[in-house]
Amino acid sequence: GWQAHCGGGARLEAFATWLGEQPESRVAVVCHFGTINNLLNNEPWATGQARVGDPLRWPCGGLAKRFGVPNCGWVAVVASPFVASS
Repeated sequence: GWQAHCGGGARLEAFATWLGEQPESRVAVVCHFGTINNLLNNEPWATGQARVGDPLRWPCGGLAKRFGVPNCGWVAVVASPFVASS
């Protein structure tokens, strides 16, 4: 089912790694709000933060913060280079 394709973090980790390897300093990413939430919850600020939500879902242990991303809107984000969680 779709969980095998989307349920884990491997795809998003691979994307974040690829994105971090790009030479551009500004990049547009078109995605679902869950992708933005998961990417932001892997930023260094989230390390050590209390997590809420289903601990079995990715990011491991749940979300440190759920970001309100509008439907069919845009959000500007300054991101750190991706570092895989251990």
